[in-house]
Amino acid sequence: MLALEGHARAVWSVAYSPNGFTLASASADGTVSLWDAFTGQRQATLGGFAGRMRAVAFDPAAERTLASGGLDTIIRLWDAAGAGEFRRSFIGHANTITGLAFSPDGRSLASSSWDSTVRVWDAASGAGLATLEGHTGLLWSVAISPDGQLIASGGDDRTVILWDAATGVQLRQLIGHSGPVFSVAFSPDSRRLASASWDNSIILWDTLTGAQLGKLEGHTGLVESVTFSPDGNALASGGDDHTVRVWDVTTGRLLTTLEGHTDIVWSVAFNPADGRILASGSRDGTVRIWAATGAGELLQTLNGSTPAAAGALPPGRVFQRSGSVFGVAFSPDGEALASANEDGTAKVWGVGN
Repeated sequence: MLALEGHARAVWSVAYSPNGFTLASASADGTVSLWDAFTGQRQATLGGFAGRMRAVAFDPAAERTLASGGLDTIIRLWDAAGAGEFRRSFIGHANTITGLAFSPDGRSLASSSWDSTVRVWDAASGAGLATLEGHTGLLWSVAISPDGQLIASGGDDRTVILWDAATGVQLRQLIGHSGPVFSVAFSPDSRRLASASWDNSIILWDTLTGAQLGKLEGHTGLVESVTFSPDGNALASGGDDHTVRVWDVTTGRLLTTLEGHTDIVWSVAFNPADGRILASGSRDGTVRIWAATGAGELLQTLNGSTPAAAGALPPGRVFQRSGSVFGVAFSPDGEALASANEDGTAKVWGVGN
């Protein structure tokens, strides 16, 4: 295990570069750090900025390009090689950046914000291509479909909106949730969209027609995170009921409930090289690795976070104690797993066979 130490406050999110050589971490201390993913050596510190950094995303078509965003409303693009050279700023949002997503070809970047808008940017020039208006509350999540044709967004207004990625035109407003939508994810074939809500449910949508394919009910608390398996046949969700649940995408049937966490499950991720393996990060301070098939065997429990100083807590939520694992991410080859921790560290474990 590598403990990547250097941030002064909570680490909100982590992301691997497409080649898996670099890990980026975004922190509430107002910085983004770049780490050698194999040695744990800190390669660069980007910032500090005015307020906590919430999101980082690598361009999937370029090994070195990283976007970051957070409380100061400005998105910045970096060359993630070497010292992390600053390239350009994307200025236009009026409130905190909550999500970033590159198009598959890396030519455009989508961002979601608490200003109720999604913005689409030209990644090469930093020019704003479109401002997507239609939501009436804070936005929590944005995603671009794997085929690059669609953008999805979800937020406090309880709706999901599908947008044309090329034109920015609103295609469909998907109504079905009775609580804020905290996470959206496209299936690998771009034909389905999953939305996770604080109404304790997940809804599967047909991205072509906007039809509701199924409402997945079983969680007994808010649903915080949702993700598809690499083959698109299964869906995993994590929530406030301390469980991870795995669902059959075709039938909507609950396949297994993974129990063992003792607090909120913030994040779930499938191993991209082996969709039978699933990881989860929790407010109980642990990362757990599960067999996502069969009975859902717990394979490993990893100590992700220790209690941190008060003050580095998510806005709008009441916390009784600190020590969360906010995010988990597998390396592209599935051989390593990284966590974003409230104690100010990122951690990396070797998990390959």
